[in-house]
Amino acid sequence: MLNLRWPLGVLSIALATCLPAGHAAADGTTTTIRLHGVVPTICRAQFSAGQALPNGPIFDLGTLSELCNNLGGYRLILSHAAGFQNATVTVDGLTRPLSSSGLTVLTDATGPALAQRSVSIDFGTDAPSNLRVRIEPKGMIY
Repeated sequence: MLNLRWPLGVLSIALATCLPAGHAAADGTTTTIRLHGVVPTICRAQFSAGQALPNGPIFDLGTLSELCNNLGGYRLILSHAAGFQNATVTVDGLTRPLSSSGLTVLTDATGPALAQRSVSIDFGTDAPSNLRVRIEPKGMIY
């Protein structure tokens, strides 16, 4: 008869040989198995909508999906033309002015995250320009 579960049986035997004998548990000793791995740093940011939808001076950019597995966290930065006056960006209902430098931080995470955020920009009386979003991991990059 063919036993299709032999890999599990082999694993059980291998683990049993690594664990302490029955008398070792009586004297208070324990065994700890630790697994450690290093995975590549992955950070991505992407809008679900292909283009911004204007609603007067407000452009609904849609849903921003962000993923970053960096332990140190990450920053999500919106690049835009410098010098906007009275322009604002709204991320998940929180509104802040666009930076006059042309770089506005949308997210400053302190650890790894997977998130979706709704984003819109109110350019006021200024004309919209090219917008770019980039994600920058903080800390060690593998």
